[in-house]
Formats: sequence, structure tokens, C-alpha cells
Amino acid sequence: MLNILSYINATNSVCKLRVVYQSLIKTAKYRNSVVCRSFNSSSKPAFETKNTRECSKQFVDITNINTNVQNNVILYKNTTNTIFLKIIFFGWGFCNIILTLITFNPKYISMWFEDLTWKEYFKRNGLTWIYFIYSILAAPLGCAALYIYNQRIIKYIILHKGGENISIVTNHVFKNINIITLPLEK
Repeated sequence: MLNILSYINATNSVCKLRVVYQSLIKTAKYRNSVVCRSFNSSSKPAFETKNTRECSKQFVDITNINTNVQNNVILYKNTTNTIFLKIIFFGWGFCNIILTLITFNPKYISMWFEDLTWKEYFKRNGLTWIYFIYSILAAPLGCAALYIYNQRIIKYIILHKGGENISIVTNHVFKNINIITLPLEK
């Protein structure tokens, strides 16, 4: 996980494309940059290439990060607010539950014993049965989908003091946050 975060923060575009770059210049010590000029209107290349030894040394330095820190460090912070999303989806689920309770009527069962055809029965009560079946299925499935989606939203990634543990703080539907602490293996 730490390697992925270090790749994101890499500033040298050649090091980001290290595998492709090294496959192009396996034996060359220095190489002029080969960039398609149709993408760039200026006569200068889009990026300057460096010595391959410099690039690989810089790449090794990026991947071997000293995680022994003195205080807790926030590696990732998500500032978007999902409370509005929670309110909308739980309101939708609540409305479906209310719709279920309103549309259910015990007279439906007594009507089954009358001498009606299915066509006449659904002409009278078809729309309310459709609402009832929809709301029975939609409310629990929607709330379960919201719960699963909400658990996947990461608020913070925190590297703890000493660099041995990392905490992932996620959203939770019923409580504000959910913290998962994982050991950082090297």
C-alpha cells in the first residue's frame, strides 16, 4: 500500500513509466527523448530523459521509504462529506418501508376467496400489489447497498508512530467512523 502511495507522489515522469522506459533503452547509457511531435506544438520534447542509472537509483529511493516516524502521519485524507448521501438513501429506504406498510391491506387475502378472475383482481388491485412488491424488495436491498458502499469510502490513512502500524478510517452508517488497524509489513 505504501508503494502505491509513493508512486502517486513520484515527480519524475520517467520513473513512473520505469518498466516501459527500461525496455526501450536496455543497453543505452544515454538516449535522446523520442516523443511524437504531433502531441506537442513546440520544438522542445515533452520531457527530458535522464541517465538510466540515475532513474533506477531514484526509483529505489522512492520505494525504500523510512516509515519510522516520530508522530502519527496522515498519508491520505478524503474531505468529501457523505452525510448528504446517507440522508438521501436512508430517506429513500424509509419511504419504501412506509409505502410497504401503507399498501398492505388484509382485504387482499379475503378477496382470494371471492369468485373473481385474475384479470378482474389485478384491474382492482394491480397497482397496489406492484407498489407493495417493489417496496418489499427495494427498501432492504437499497439499505444494504448503501451500507456496503459507505464502508468502502476511506476517510483517512494514518501511519502510526514508529511506522509499524497503519490505520484505515472508513465511514460507517450507524456510527461516525470505523477504524481498521493493520500491521505494515516490509
